[in-house]
Amino acid sequence: MLRLVPFQPAHQEALGYTLPPEQLHFSLGPADCFHLLEDADIHAISILAGPTPIGFFLLDNGPRKTLYSDERRALLLRAFSLNPAWQGRGRAAEALRQLGALLAEYFPAATTVVLGVNGKNLAAQKTYRRAGFRATGRSFMGLHGRQDIYQWWPEKPGELDEENFTDRPAGGADSEP
Repeated sequence: MLRLVPFQPAHQEALGYTLPPEQLHFSLGPADCFHLLEDADIHAISILAGPTPIGFFLLDNGPRKTLYSDERRALLLRAFSLNPAWQGRGRAAEALRQLGALLAEYFPAATTVVLGVNGKNLAAQKTYRRAGFRATGRSFMGLHGRQDIYQWWPEKPGELDEENFTDRPAGGADSEP
Protein backbone atom coordinates (compact mmCIF):
# COMPACT_ATOMS: atom_id res chain seq x y z
CA MET A 1 0.00 0.00 0.00
CA LEU A 2 1.16 3.49 -0.80
CA ARG A 3 1.33 6.30 1.75
CA LEU A 4 1.37 10.06 1.38
CA VAL A 5 3.67 11.88 3.79
CA PRO A 6 5.16 15.36 4.04
CA PHE A 7 8.35 15.58 1.98
CA GLN A 8 11.56 15.12 3.95
CA PRO A 9 15.03 16.14 2.70
CA ALA A 10 16.02 12.46 2.96
CA HIS A 11 13.55 11.76 0.10
CA GLN A 12 15.27 14.13 -2.31
CA GLU A 13 17.78 11.68 -3.78
CA ALA A 14 15.14 9.03 -4.55
CA LEU A 15 12.93 11.71 -6.08
CA GLY A 16 15.66 12.81 -8.49
CA TYR A 17 14.04 10.88 -11.35
CA THR A 18 13.47 12.43 -14.76
CA LEU A 19 10.12 12.23 -16.49
CA PRO A 20 9.97 11.02 -20.10
CA PRO A 21 9.97 13.87 -22.65
CA GLU A 22 6.30 13.31 -23.57
CA GLN A 23 5.29 13.91 -19.94
CA LEU A 24 7.32 17.10 -19.50
CA HIS A 25 4.64 19.07 -21.37
CA PHE A 26 2.19 18.13 -18.64
CA SER A 27 4.05 18.06 -15.32
CA LEU A 28 7.21 19.14 -13.59
CA GLY A 29 9.46 16.57 -12.00
CA PRO A 30 10.28 16.85 -8.29
CA ALA A 31 13.73 18.37 -8.90
CA ASP A 32 12.03 21.22 -10.77
CA CYS A 33 9.89 21.96 -7.70
CA PHE A 34 12.32 21.88 -4.80
CA HIS A 35 13.01 25.63 -5.10
CA LEU A 36 9.28 26.29 -4.45
CA LEU A 37 9.49 24.79 -0.98
CA GLU A 38 10.62 28.11 0.49
CA ASP A 39 7.04 29.39 -0.01
CA ALA A 40 5.04 28.81 3.20
CA ASP A 41 1.83 28.25 1.17
CA ILE A 42 3.33 25.29 -0.73
CA HIS A 43 3.48 21.87 0.91
CA ALA A 44 5.50 19.09 -0.73
CA ILE A 45 4.16 15.57 -0.43
CA SER A 46 6.11 12.36 -1.02
CA ILE A 47 4.46 9.17 -2.22
CA LEU A 48 5.99 6.17 -0.47
CA ALA A 49 5.90 2.48 -1.36
CA GLY A 50 7.03 1.04 1.94
CA PRO A 51 9.99 3.23 2.91
CA THR A 52 10.83 4.14 -0.71
CA PRO A 53 9.83 7.52 -2.18
CA ILE A 54 8.33 6.81 -5.63
CA GLY A 55 6.43 10.02 -6.36
CA PHE A 56 5.82 13.61 -5.44
CA PHE A 57 3.34 16.46 -5.65
CA LEU A 58 2.64 19.87 -4.19
CA LEU A 59 -0.40 21.12 -2.31
CA ASP A 60 -0.65 24.88 -2.75
CA ASN A 61 -2.73 27.00 -0.39
CA GLY A 62 -1.65 30.29 -1.92
CA PRO A 63 -3.36 32.76 -4.23
CA ARG A 64 -2.68 30.66 -7.35
CA LYS A 65 -5.54 28.34 -6.31
CA THR A 66 -8.08 31.08 -7.07
CA LEU A 67 -7.55 30.38 -10.78
CA TYR A 68 -9.08 26.94 -10.13
CA SER A 69 -11.66 27.51 -7.40
CA ASP A 70 -13.44 30.21 -5.41
CA GLU A 71 -13.51 27.86 -2.41
CA ARG A 72 -11.29 29.53 0.19
CA ARG A 73 -10.53 26.21 1.92
CA ALA A 74 -9.41 24.48 -1.27
CA LEU A 75 -5.91 23.17 -1.87
CA LEU A 76 -4.38 23.20 -5.35
CA LEU A 77 -2.64 19.96 -6.34
CA ARG A 78 0.37 20.70 -8.57
CA ALA A 79 3.26 18.85 -10.19
CA PHE A 80 1.97 15.32 -9.54
CA SER A 81 4.40 12.68 -10.80
CA LEU A 82 5.56 9.14 -10.23
CA ASN A 83 8.98 7.71 -10.92
CA PRO A 84 8.69 6.26 -14.45
CA ALA A 85 9.75 2.85 -13.09
CA TRP A 86 6.51 2.82 -11.03
CA GLN A 87 4.14 4.07 -13.72
CA GLY A 88 1.55 2.00 -15.54
CA ARG A 89 0.46 -0.14 -12.61
CA GLY A 90 -2.39 1.93 -11.16
CA ARG A 91 -0.07 3.44 -8.56
CA ALA A 92 -0.99 7.06 -9.37
CA ALA A 93 -4.71 6.49 -8.72
CA GLU A 94 -3.84 4.44 -5.63
CA ALA A 95 -1.76 7.33 -4.28
CA LEU A 96 -4.46 9.90 -5.03
CA ARG A 97 -7.03 7.79 -3.18
CA GLN A 98 -4.94 8.42 -0.04
CA LEU A 99 -5.71 12.16 -0.14
CA GLY A 100 -8.50 11.84 2.42
CA ALA A 101 -6.16 10.43 5.06
CA LEU A 102 -3.50 13.04 4.25
CA LEU A 103 -5.96 15.91 4.54
CA ALA A 104 -7.46 14.58 7.77
CA GLU A 105 -4.03 14.39 9.39
CA TYR A 106 -2.17 17.41 8.01
CA PHE A 107 -4.76 19.75 6.43
CA PRO A 108 -7.99 19.31 8.42
CA ALA A 109 -9.35 22.74 7.39
CA ALA A 110 -9.24 21.82 3.68
CA THR A 111 -12.62 21.00 2.17
CA THR A 112 -11.60 20.19 -1.40
CA VAL A 113 -8.63 19.65 -3.71
CA VAL A 114 -8.50 21.17 -7.20
CA LEU A 115 -6.10 20.76 -10.10
CA GLY A 116 -5.63 21.56 -13.75
CA VAL A 117 -4.98 18.81 -16.26
CA ASN A 118 -4.02 19.43 -19.87
CA GLY A 119 -6.88 18.69 -22.25
CA LYS A 120 -4.54 16.47 -24.30
CA ASN A 121 -3.33 14.44 -21.31
CA LEU A 122 -5.92 11.68 -21.55
CA ALA A 123 -3.99 9.27 -19.32
CA ALA A 124 -3.92 11.79 -16.45
CA GLN A 125 -7.60 12.61 -16.90
CA LYS A 126 -8.45 8.92 -16.61
CA THR A 127 -6.25 8.55 -13.52
CA TYR A 128 -7.80 11.53 -11.76
CA ARG A 129 -11.32 10.27 -12.50
CA ARG A 130 -10.42 6.80 -11.18
CA ALA A 131 -9.20 8.47 -7.98
CA GLY A 132 -12.49 10.33 -7.46
CA PHE A 133 -11.78 13.70 -9.07
CA ARG A 134 -14.51 15.16 -11.27
CA ALA A 135 -14.25 17.59 -14.17
CA THR A 136 -15.89 20.88 -13.19
CA GLY A 137 -16.62 21.97 -16.75
CA ARG A 138 -14.32 24.97 -16.31
CA SER A 139 -10.96 25.47 -18.03
CA PHE A 140 -8.33 28.07 -18.86
CA MET A 141 -5.47 28.39 -21.32
CA GLY A 142 -2.12 27.36 -19.87
CA LEU A 143 1.39 27.42 -21.33
CA HIS A 144 0.83 24.10 -23.14
CA GLY A 145 -2.86 24.41 -24.03
CA ARG A 146 -6.24 24.11 -22.37
CA GLN A 147 -6.20 23.16 -18.69
CA ASP A 148 -9.37 21.41 -17.56
CA ILE A 149 -10.19 21.96 -13.90
CA TYR A 150 -10.88 18.88 -11.79
CA GLN A 151 -12.09 18.82 -8.20
CA TRP A 152 -12.20 16.25 -5.39
CA TRP A 153 -14.09 16.30 -2.10
CA PRO A 154 -13.17 14.16 0.91
CA GLU A 155 -16.50 12.41 1.30
CA LYS A 156 -17.78 9.09 2.47
CA PRO A 157 -17.70 6.39 -0.23
CA GLY A 158 -20.82 6.39 -2.36
CA GLU A 159 -21.89 9.96 -1.56
CA LEU A 160 -20.49 11.48 -4.73
CA ASP A 161 -21.59 10.18 -8.09
CA GLU A 162 -22.06 11.69 -11.52
CA GLU A 163 -25.77 12.36 -10.91
CA ASN A 164 -25.48 14.47 -7.75
CA PHE A 165 -22.19 16.07 -8.82
CA THR A 166 -24.04 18.32 -11.25
CA ASP A 167 -26.11 19.73 -8.37
CA ARG A 168 -23.03 21.05 -6.56
CA PRO A 169 -22.14 24.72 -6.75
CA ALA A 170 -19.18 25.40 -9.05
CA GLY A 171 -16.82 26.14 -6.16
CA GLY A 172 -17.60 22.98 -4.19
CA ALA A 173 -19.81 21.92 -1.32
CA ASP A 174 -19.14 24.93 0.90
CA SER A 175 -19.10 27.72 -1.67
CA GLU A 176 -20.14 31.12 -0.53
CA PRO A 177 -22.56 33.13 -2.70
